Amino acid sequence: MNNFMKFQSGQSLIELLIAMSIFILAISIISFLVLDAYVANRSALERTQATFLAEEGLEKARASRDLNWQNLVSIGSELIDDKFTRIVTVQEISPNRKQVVSQVSWQLVENRPQEVNLITYLTNWQAIVVLNCNTVCQNNGYSGGSCKTAKACKGTPLGGLGEYQCPSNRICCCQ
Repeated sequence: MNNFMKFQSGQSLIELLIAMSIFILAISIISFLVLDAYVANRSALERTQATFLAEEGLEKARASRDLNWQNLVSIGSELIDDKFTRIVTVQEISPNRKQVVSQVSWQLVENRPQEVNLITYLTNWQAIVVLNCNTVCQNNGYSGGSCKTAKACKGTPLGGLGEYQCPSNRICCCQ
C-alpha cells in the first residue's frame, strides 16, 4: 500500500505541471490578443488623424489657389503635434493646372514608419478661357484657326465645333 501512495503522489505532480502549462499558455494567448488589439486600435486612430491632416494640407492648397494662383507653391516640412510630419508638394502640369500631393508620415512604433498620401489636381478656375475656333486649334498644337466653309478649308478641319462659335455651315480650320 505504501508503493501505491508514492505512485499517486507522482501522478499528482504530473497533473499539476500539465495544468500549469495549460494555464500559462492560455494567459500568454490572452495577453498577445490584448496587446495586438491595442496596437491595431492605436494604428487605426493615428491613420485617421494622419488622413485628416493630409486633407487639411489639400485644403490649404485650395485656399492658396483661390487667393492667388501664382502663390500656389509647395509647402515645406511641418511638424504637427510632435508626431506627424506633413509635406505638401505642388507640381505644375500646365499653365492652368497643378498636381498637389499632401503627404503625412509618422512612426507608429520604433522601426515601423507609417505614411498617408492624398493627391488632387487643381485648376486655375479664375482664368477666363474663351473657347473659339482659334483657341481650340492652338490647344491641339496648331498655330491658330478660323471658321470657314468646308470648301474653303485648306488646313486641318475639326468637325463638330459648333459649340466653339463657328456659325452654321462652317467648320473650324486649323493652320
